[in-house]
Formats: sequence, structure tokens, C-alpha cells
Amino acid sequence: MDRRVRADRLAEAIASHRTIRARRAESLARKRIETDPNDAVALWVLARIGAELGRFDEAMKFAERAVAAAPSSADARFALAVVNGYQAERASILKKPGFAKKFRRAFNFLKKASRS
Repeated sequence: MDRRVRADRLAEAIASHRTIRARRAESLARKRIETDPNDAVALWVLARIGAELGRFDEAMKFAERAVAAAPSSADARFALAVVNGYQAERASILKKPGFAKKFRRAFNFLKKASRS
């Protein structure tokens, strides 16, 4: 077996492992928001996982709820920036400026929060 085939298989194994871990984390976070719908940590975890799995509409809702639940949370703001970044990455050229603006807004909050 050549190196390229081994590398492809290793990359596939790593991606599969990450997906399994993401699904487990998603399950735990969903259980937390069943008991507390405003749990900011669970909400931003679900936002990040949703974005990584390509479920952008759901991820955006979770990120916005996380920011609403904890407006000063850098993690919640970062999740919102990540979701916007993933969307901008996959958006058409006409939609990219809007996502870029949202990403910058969320990221600027993080920069200000880190200075204080």
C-alpha cells in the first residue's frame, strides 16, 4: 500500500473520529438545553458542531441564542463568528460581503473583550 492511500485512510479515520465525538457532544448539549433552554455553554457548543457538520441555519439559531443568553461571553461570540465564517466560506460571491460584516462585528467584540 502506498503512502498516499495510507494518508487518505488516516484522514478518513480522523474525520470519522471527530464526527463521532461531535455527535456525542451534540447529544450531551441537547440534553442540557432540555433542562435549561438558556444554557449558553450548551448553545454555543451546538452552534459550533452544527456549523462543522454543515447545518448552518440551525447553527446560526443556536449561536444567536447563546449570545442572547450570555451577551458578554467570548465563547458565545466566537461561536457566532465561526458560524458566520463557515457560511461566508460557502456563500455565493454576492452574499459574502454580508457574512464578512457579521463576522467582523462578532470578532471585534472578542478583541474588545480580551483587552478588558
